[in-house]
Amino acid sequence: MDWQQWTGKFWAAWSLPHPWKNHFHLAMPFGNTLRPAGLIFWKDVWHIFFLWTAADTSSLYWLHTTTRDFVHFGIPVPVSGCEPAPAFLPGCVILQKNTLGLWYTRQLTLAADEKAGCSQQQATWSKTFFAEQPLPLPSLPDGYRSQLQNPYLFVRQGQRYLLFGAQAEDGRGCILLAREQDDGWEFLGELRTQLGSFGHLWEQPQLLRFGDHDVLFLCAQGVTPKEYDCQNLCQAGYLVGQFSSAAKELLHGSFQELDRGFDFYAPQVSCHEGRILLLGWMGMPGKEAQYPAGEAGCRYTMTLPRELRLRRGHIYAEPARELKDLRLADHMQEFAEEDTAAHSLTLPNGAEVFLSLQLGHAQLLTISLVYGEERLLFRYDRTRQLMQINRMGMHRGGRGVRTFRLYSDDVLLGHFFIDKTAVEVFFQNGEQTAAIQVFPEKDILPKLTLQADAVLPEVTGCVWQLDTLHFTEQPYFSGRISI
Repeated sequence: MDWQQWTGKFWAAWSLPHPWKNHFHLAMPFGNTLRPAGLIFWKDVWHIFFLWTAADTSSLYWLHTTTRDFVHFGIPVPVSGCEPAPAFLPGCVILQKNTLGLWYTRQLTLAADEKAGCSQQQATWSKTFFAEQPLPLPSLPDGYRSQLQNPYLFVRQGQRYLLFGAQAEDGRGCILLAREQDDGWEFLGELRTQLGSFGHLWEQPQLLRFGDHDVLFLCAQGVTPKEYDCQNLCQAGYLVGQFSSAAKELLHGSFQELDRGFDFYAPQVSCHEGRILLLGWMGMPGKEAQYPAGEAGCRYTMTLPRELRLRRGHIYAEPARELKDLRLADHMQEFAEEDTAAHSLTLPNGAEVFLSLQLGHAQLLTISLVYGEERLLFRYDRTRQLMQINRMGMHRGGRGVRTFRLYSDDVLLGHFFIDKTAVEVFFQNGEQTAAIQVFPEKDILPKLTLQADAVLPEVTGCVWQLDTLHFTEQPYFSGRISI
């Protein structure tokens, strides 16, 4: 498939109507959009790499797109020269002179009677140039299985280090630390944390500096769920503390989740000029049957880009400021009511909703997204300071309930982004967030309803209709696409 055929297929799929095709969430209009593989600002634009597979094959491809504003994108294209593999496990993307460096794990294709192997790779990428080579790593230290993945490079005091997601021989998830030497890399051993036995495999480690604190992002599989925490099959979260390369240790507080919804995993986090952005995947490993959007010819999507800030040991996430450019100026509705216990409005096709609710004497509050006879519920118990997300009222896709702590004294704030299937909510100015996929049976405009157990002194808000993402052809692509 050459460039012209690829773009033709993209435009044909993009223009094909389907009630489950999202408008303002980044995704391919055909095939399976999988986890992000890199996010970096270079040459005045954001570069986004992500994994993708065609619907009729299991081979994975790296796709690449660029954007200045997260509204206008280049058509995502496969990275030239990067051959597909049974599995890629993303690590990071870094700047190196006049090129980008891609660091990742490639699953090797071996003979039928051999076990699958993995190799850690580094590649140089610039426009149409791609050169891949194995990372010069020594043998693994004793006590760890060969399931090494997701190399993440960072620099401290001029010294380069690598983090790897790993698994110890006793079955615990962990992170291995390596340091660059003149002749390659040396393993320093395990990065010590206070988590103990916390799942059976850790993925996607990323270490960033937030002011005076270090924040370690990680994904963990096999964590035992708690009443109000870690309720998904796989967890994405972070630790806040201080990293010591000499002690090979992170002194930290408790593990905190990045998102409280059903559909969030494998985020990429990037810093540019002090601003830290996150791009996640709205999917969940091992739950493929919960995403019937493949009937539309495509499956999964990215989250909206989120801007992260650390306050009092907790990460607050808010929608990236550029997303305001999605708002259609002629399709904005403000509302304000006093002394009411109920409110209802029909939302436009692709909506952003900001709600500010003065609670007064109300103790129980339900915000509903209603799709005909189906509904997605957000129930807030003020007495217990609990938010419950309930999608048992949806007929297709994943269902279930998620409950988490959410603190509010007098005012409850909710910032909703409601696409065709992708719903993202930012509570209390981003103190907690939730990414949720729903698959309504009917292609109808949803209603947002509000019901409280007592009169609310004031209900104010604003609704915007959001534009669709805009795509253009990336001018520097050339060559053929082996799909």
